[in-house]
Amino acid sequence: MHYNVAGLLKESSGYKSMETVDEIFFVEEMDRQADAFGKLVFIRTDKGIWVSGEIVVLIELDCGACLNKFEFQSQINLEEEFIPYIDMRNNSIIHVQKEEGNFRIDSDNLIDLEEAMSQYTFMKIPFSPRCTVQCKGLCVKCGVDLNTNNCDCNTKQIDSRWAPLESLLDSIKE
Repeated sequence: MHYNVAGLLKESSGYKSMETVDEIFFVEEMDRQADAFGKLVFIRTDKGIWVSGEIVVLIELDCGACLNKFEFQSQINLEEEFIPYIDMRNNSIIHVQKEEGNFRIDSDNLIDLEEAMSQYTFMKIPFSPRCTVQCKGLCVKCGVDLNTNNCDCNTKQIDSRWAPLESLLDSIKE
């Protein structure tokens, strides 16, 4: 996900260009690849290049309930400023404060969006993703996938302090 912005860095603030995204990138935190589709706008700022756009990301995840793999889709609203290392006007090195951000334009005037996309994607992943809203998960006793099979396990757990009431309820039902 590299974009050459040498021409854009020579322009004045406010100049824009648009790029189409249709690429695969690596989500380091999850050790997986993801697909990205969408459009990005590159805007020249007084300091560097502002990258803005809506990107659809597809990534394969493991369901948090049944452990089956499924494709997760999310939309990322990318908004980041990339600061160059070298000023194109006078060839001097640009020093930035740490609080100004981590994203830089490399010395070849390329913006690498992979790290930003990886971070944005990881933040969109739910803590315990589900393959479907109705996912039943696995049986806690035998481990069978309850979405595809039934089991005869008695998974009903009763606190022993309530057992006398449970037997009373059973006697009323009879």
